[in-house]
Amino acid sequence: MWRHPSMRPTDLSPLAWPVLVLILFVGPVLFAIPTQAQNTLYLVNDSTEVASLRFRFVDGRSFSESRLRLRLVTTAPGFARRVANRFAFLPFVSAVYPRFSPVELQRDMVRLTNFYRDNGFLSPVVDYPASQFDASTNRIHVLITVREGPPLIVKRRALRFDSPLDPSLSRAWNIFEGRLALRPTDRFTEFGRLQLEGRLRSWMQDRGYAFAGAAVRATVDSTAHLVDLELALDPGIRARIDSIQVEGEEAVSERVITRQLPFRVGDVFKADALTEGQRSLFGLNVFRFALADVPEQPADSTVTVRIRVREAPPRLVAANTGYSRENGLEMGASWRHRNFFGAARQLSVSGAWTTGFLATSPDGRQPVRSAETAVSLRQPYLFERRLSGSGTLFYRWIDDPNQIVRYHEVGASPSVLFQFLPFRSATLRYSISRAIPIRGSDDLERIDVFDRSVLSMSLAFGKLNNYLYPRRGWMVRPSFELAGIVLGGGVSYSRASVDASVLVPITMRSNVSLSLSVGKLMPSKGSRQQSDPQIEYRFDPIRFYSGGASDVRGWGLNTLGPRWVHADSVYRAEDGSIHADGAAYESAGGLAKVSGRLEGRFPMPGFGDSWRIGTFLDFGGVGSRVRYDADGRTRMDANGLPEVDDPGFVRWNDLQFGTGAGIRYLTPVGAMRLDLAWKINPDDLDLQSPEDRALFEAGFTSSQPSRRFLHRFALHISIDRAF
Repeated sequence: MWRHPSMRPTDLSPLAWPVLVLILFVGPVLFAIPTQAQNTLYLVNDSTEVASLRFRFVDGRSFSESRLRLRLVTTAPGFARRVANRFAFLPFVSAVYPRFSPVELQRDMVRLTNFYRDNGFLSPVVDYPASQFDASTNRIHVLITVREGPPLIVKRRALRFDSPLDPSLSRAWNIFEGRLALRPTDRFTEFGRLQLEGRLRSWMQDRGYAFAGAAVRATVDSTAHLVDLELALDPGIRARIDSIQVEGEEAVSERVITRQLPFRVGDVFKADALTEGQRSLFGLNVFRFALADVPEQPADSTVTVRIRVREAPPRLVAANTGYSRENGLEMGASWRHRNFFGAARQLSVSGAWTTGFLATSPDGRQPVRSAETAVSLRQPYLFERRLSGSGTLFYRWIDDPNQIVRYHEVGASPSVLFQFLPFRSATLRYSISRAIPIRGSDDLERIDVFDRSVLSMSLAFGKLNNYLYPRRGWMVRPSFELAGIVLGGGVSYSRASVDASVLVPITMRSNVSLSLSVGKLMPSKGSRQQSDPQIEYRFDPIRFYSGGASDVRGWGLNTLGPRWVHADSVYRAEDGSIHADGAAYESAGGLAKVSGRLEGRFPMPGFGDSWRIGTFLDFGGVGSRVRYDADGRTRMDANGLPEVDDPGFVRWNDLQFGTGAGIRYLTPVGAMRLDLAWKINPDDLDLQSPEDRALFEAGFTSSQPSRRFLHRFALHISIDRAF
């Protein structure tokens, strides 16, 4: 140690000695604090709990925390649990924390390290040096530090064929190769290498090379972090199917199974045809298990295809129940025979009942009560495997006080369905029925029995990555109806509508969707007189309406647009009070409709992968307008019906907007939705109670009813419709 020549130990001042002693004895304790913080695992025991788990990224972040947490066994309380833990001082509320395991934490570090290596990071460093242990609560705060390091980059990609490819496939191969991943300058991942091998093998197998081989070899330069890829392909010989083996069939014959397959003996082998065959067999709703594969066999110009199935029980009984704010409690039951007289033919008997019980719809809308029963027979094969037919006999009872519609209906409906591809189908249906109004009130005495004769066609085409929970893709659904024009009936019209949706992913767990719906109704013959009471009654369920959980969510079901109020009775009581019993709004509907929905779905912080947050902006409108007099009261015609103008198109001023947010929870049958919506530009009737409006229309009050602020809100609970 260097020391000035004139300095001696005895030259220290008297005040310096206590300072020196303090440094000698207290210094080691102070310098030991960081060491203790880095070795918190020595202080934990079998009762230690995890208070929190966070990540710190030092030199960049390529993956979200939610994706990294999926690789961990160590867990921490989520957002909801942390909130509950803060109220542990309350009775019947206890704090819950996951148990901590030092061994599992060490294994988690290995899992994360391997995850980064598989995703192209050659030298990742994953550790937890900044974790903190709280001895007073015996809980540890885990802080995982991640240093990714530079990723591996593809420098060169070479291709080698060990056997020749058919020259007729050269152009298709060039297009396919240009779309392959792991091109030069791409980040190399082990998953990407395996996926590339699979795509190469599938492309050749889909073009007749049943026994094709593919290997992607990677040469890594660890110093420069570069990778050279060699794609070695061995197509082999193009093969044809020489036999189809069926295993596991019992009540369903082998002929019924093989006729549902998109290939026959002698066809060129295609791997994607096997997948389509499995899908077609599942579509029969007879099998609980169906698998098409290629068993082990010599690699030559012929191939044997194996079909393995396991049949479901032939009879199925199901019951279901549900609830909606608009119509209350709903119940249903069905009985089905999956193989009625063989050939995978299905006979089903079903019933449904909408009770109106516990309905709490806003906007004064009364619940619709209905009951329906049907017997249907489905034939899955009509001359062609993708063409199926069905016939249905049905009875329906409807009581809709909002439209003053009460009737029985009995009829029959044959239909055919052609399934092109997944999410691509065409349906042609003819329905004939007789509607018998329910008598019992003066208002309904003017309504008579009438027939319906409707020929309809609907299409569905699009491309989605998933049916129940799509993140990307698009769907278009046009539909057309002709009623009474060819085969007669009590209503005559043509009706066309189209629904279109597109989904665009933003991240792994968030996306944006845009939906648009338009429709046009054109009455013909005697049905053009829409102001006639008979015609108005018959067209109530045919006109277009807007509003509801799957439409413009700021409004209740079918309550957006022109309306008027009706009541069972409006009177002044003996004590001078005025009353409007049974007051409710009736929607006018329209001959045209436009509606749209823009929605974003994002992860819900602190909750699992099944939870989402949704924000939305909806708009919609129908083309009709109700006429009012100078005092603001509804103008009535000679038949006692409101005067309605309907040009047959939607104007910009007809559109109304709603916005809001909600929660989605993913279930096996669809996403449960809870939405709170806000009306942006409501009209007067949207914010007025039907009772106040009925009193104003009857002349018991002279001024317009007051607007109620809470009527701007609408709450919807529903299951998201599948695409």
